[in-house]
Amino acid sequence: MIQKIKLENIYDPGFEEVYDLYTSSFPSYARRTWADLAIVFSKKQNFNCCSLHNETGFVGFICYWEFEKFVYIEHFAIHPDLRNKGLGTEFMKAFVKEYDLPEPLPPVITKY
Repeated sequence: MIQKIKLENIYDPGFEEVYDLYTSSFPSYARRTWADLAIVFSKKQNFNCCSLHNETGFVGFICYWEFEKFVYIEHFAIHPDLRNKGLGTEFMKAFVKEYDLPEPLPPVITKY
């Protein structure tokens, strides 16, 4: 089972690991800078960034926004060494259930 650990700011333990995966998974034009993330953490109460762990350790992260009627996932990545093992699907099913959301549409995969 994948555990979601909420990060409160860029100084939380584990944030650097998340940021490393974030920068290696998304091109610069599709992500925030370290300084921009610090601002979002401090000023936006509906922004969430969580590291994802299972029994073996860090597996990925998710950054999302909670709104009254929906949840917007801004970034989600599984560590490259752990991809194609069903961890992303496992986590997303639990995430949808946690927020009582309708079943998601099939993902749109974009290669950068």
